[in-house]
Amino acid sequence: MSLLFRFLLVLSPAFIFAQGHVKEIDCVNNIKLYKSYEDYSKGKVLDSACLSKQGNELEKYWGRIVLKKEKEKKKYSHGSLWGYQIGETLYRYSDDGKTFKIVYGYSELVDSDGLFIYIFREGYNYGIRGTYKIHYQYSKDLESPIKELTISNLAKDIQNADFIADVKATVEDLSKNKSSSIKQTAISEFNTKYRTHFPKK
Repeated sequence: MSLLFRFLLVLSPAFIFAQGHVKEIDCVNNIKLYKSYEDYSKGKVLDSACLSKQGNELEKYWGRIVLKKEKEKKKYSHGSLWGYQIGETLYRYSDDGKTFKIVYGYSELVDSDGLFIYIFREGYNYGIRGTYKIHYQYSKDLESPIKELTISNLAKDIQNADFIADVKATVEDLSKNKSSSIKQTAISEFNTKYRTHFPKK
């Protein structure tokens, strides 16, 4: 190993030796913005940033999100993006500000082993961090509209009386004020029942 290479490693520990070249380590907290589902499916990124880097930040406001990269700021109004991804977590645009009172506009995908299940954080008392109400939602796939996870919506989309009867109590559990671990169990239970009634071919 040359003295120059050792010097580079000391100055910049964010670099590693790979295949004979100095290479920057991938960011583990990277955000990627997508204009459409088609772009997402093809890996076509509209904008991106490493949120682990000082000065980079995603800010959420009424009607828009703002991506800060050092001294640069880019504003994206709600509805202008299909969604964004932070690490492995996907967020889809799901509300135009009419359904809920004060919204951030994007739903977090939390389970996809059956129906696609999301959580949506409806903010209120704007300006107080962490003050929000959780809504559970679903879609049939990543192109389908996101809807509130209710028995009435499920009955319209999935015309199977046995399935609806089977998941009724589970859906009601999600609407009650219970711990996050209990709700996560309910989500897994919901999709387990979905797979039982609609096994993959």
